[in-house]
Order: sequence, then structure tokens, then C-alpha cells
Amino acid sequence: MALGLDLTKRSIQDRLKENGLPWAEAKSFAGSAVIGDWQDFDARAEYSLSINGDEIQRGSLMQMSWTPRELIDKLSSWAPIKEGDVLFTGTPAGVGPLVAGDEVTASLYIDDVCINQQSTECV
Repeated sequence: MALGLDLTKRSIQDRLKENGLPWAEAKSFAGSAVIGDWQDFDARAEYSLSINGDEIQRGSLMQMSWTPRELIDKLSSWAPIKEGDVLFTGTPAGVGPLVAGDEVTASLYIDDVCINQQSTECV
């Protein structure tokens, strides 16, 4: 497992949605999917996202509607999944805008101990 940041250009997404079109253009741009270091899977994992030092999202694998195995099984029933594919599993509450210069920090915890942290500056 790894922490991932799956970004969307909302203005483009809104236009595409209005026209009943796929969202690929809103999801496919440089820096739209940032992935941290890989860790051994642990169902106790919790994660947070901070912008400029302010925590805006927090969640855990325990809060997911389906387990990762269930998600893989559901997705593979209609889409080919191959070794090396990356699956983003969802977003906790707190989605909001980013602006150039924002420092974004994602943290991964097991039993309240931070085991991985990644930071980047928005350009």
C-alpha cells in the first residue's frame, strides 16, 4: 500500500460532466497522481493530509465501505487489472482547492505512529 494524492481540475470536470463526457481530461495532467513510498499492507493504517501545516483530511482503512480485496474483486469483474496497476481507493471528507505555493503533506500511521510522510509544494 502507499499514500496517493489523486487530483482533479474541477473547472474542467464540471464542463465535462455538463456535457455527459468522461472525466479523463480533468484527471490526466502533470502531477495529477502523486504516490508515496510503498509499505507492507496493514489493515490498521490511518492517514492524514495537511495543507500548509493545517490538517484537512483524516481517514483509516477501517472506514472504507469495502476492503481492498473486495474493491479489487469488484473492479476486476469489468476491468482488466494487471500486476503493477495502481488503484486509488477513495477520498475522506475535506476535499478542497490547492493553489501554487501550497505545501501538501500526506502522512501514514500505524497505531498512531507515523511510518511514512511525503511533502510537496504545489506549482
